[in-house]
Amino acid sequence: MSLTFSIDTSSPNCSISVLDREKIMAEYNFISSAELSETLVSYIDHIFSSLKINIDDIGLIGVSTGPGLFTGIRVGLATLKGLFFNNPVPVVPVSSLEAIAAKLSHAGKTVVSILDARRGEVYYAAYSPGDEQLSRIIKPSLIKAEGLKEVLKEDKNIYFTGAGVSVCHDLLKEDFPESIIVKRSPFIASEIGHIALKEFESGNFIKGTDNLEPLYIRIPDAEKNFSAGKD
Repeated sequence: MSLTFSIDTSSPNCSISVLDREKIMAEYNFISSAELSETLVSYIDHIFSSLKINIDDIGLIGVSTGPGLFTGIRVGLATLKGLFFNNPVPVVPVSSLEAIAAKLSHAGKTVVSILDARRGEVYYAAYSPGDEQLSRIIKPSLIKAEGLKEVLKEDKNIYFTGAGVSVCHDLLKEDFPESIIVKRSPFIASEIGHIALKEFESGNFIKGTDNLEPLYIRIPDAEKNFSAGKD
């Protein structure tokens, strides 16, 4: 058996999924807590036990590497590295923004996914429709919410989606009156799994979890403080 195992801990809306090709065999969605590092492995064990599978049945891993919550992303990657230590299973790092946009892959319009980056800023990326999947036209970036009007000025007819839409809803309605704000489930592990399979089949993957790195667009505060010589 060769299954795809996918995981997302980049936001409070965490999810774990196991897929057999396109078929979702199991998905577990939960709201993360301060004990994520302690509970995540038990949730994974629960899914594996319910499906009567083990690590050796996993032939591909898809994982969200960000952008999103720094701590959650680090916990997710560290957990994968522990579970698949010294195991050369193929891994596909997936942007959380791409997985969010994938929920609208058949929309037929430009999709802009948005996450709240706090401090009046948002993470965003833009994707154009394709035959089988979306094509990225703007890479994951960080911007002041009011700056979206300038960078997206060439395309006013857009589908906006993602949890970050709520922080700039009125602004989007004013600046993009012809566009549509679409709400979808914030849980994205299954979308990550589907993206991972397509990328793997195209030869886009890494061997093993050792080289997995988070997608940091904004430098974490801890690193800023360290660089500045602060405790």
